[in-house]
Amino acid sequence: MIPVDARDTSRTCPPSAGGCGHVARENRLTQARFECVACGFTANADHVGALNVLHRAGLARCPAA
Repeated sequence: MIPVDARDTSRTCPPSAGGCGHVARENRLTQARFECVACGFTANADHVGALNVLHRAGLARCPAA
């Protein structure tokens, strides 16, 4: 497990998916809909949150057996 600060993960435009990284409450249109007010990136809000958590955690690798 890798601890990650989840604050604003569903309000941040995901750079790892081609977004701009802009953070705003207005990016989260509904419970399910994300649309960045800065660049227009759109996606499912839960997917955006998961991408941002993954981005914050970095790449975790298992040692080779």
